[in-house]
Amino acid sequence: MYTGPEYILELRFAQVMALIFVTFTYSAGMPILYYITFISLVITYWTDKILVSKYFRKENGFTSDLSRNVVNMLYYAVVVHIPFGYVMLTEPNILESSKPDGSPNGLDNS
Repeated sequence: MYTGPEYILELRFAQVMALIFVTFTYSAGMPILYYITFISLVITYWTDKILVSKYFRKENGFTSDLSRNVVNMLYYAVVVHIPFGYVMLTEPNILESSKPDGSPNGLDNS
């Protein structure tokens, strides 16, 4: 009755990994994702630290295997970052904008 709910470490690792993979995939085109991810990870860290120490049930059933697998998967985030970054930085039409009159970048070439 006086114990909190079980902390689902796998779910938190999945959320953090999804955040990291999305950041590494699209950060070449949107560098602000690095800052947003940093702030999100700091907030997640402190929230989890407080909740695990004061709210969730104390268990020692966690092994280092899950953490090791997560760290090993970070390599794939870098592997995904390289081709997406290459495409975003070398494709000339990916960041092109046009005005309603059809002139690219709003410049009138007449």
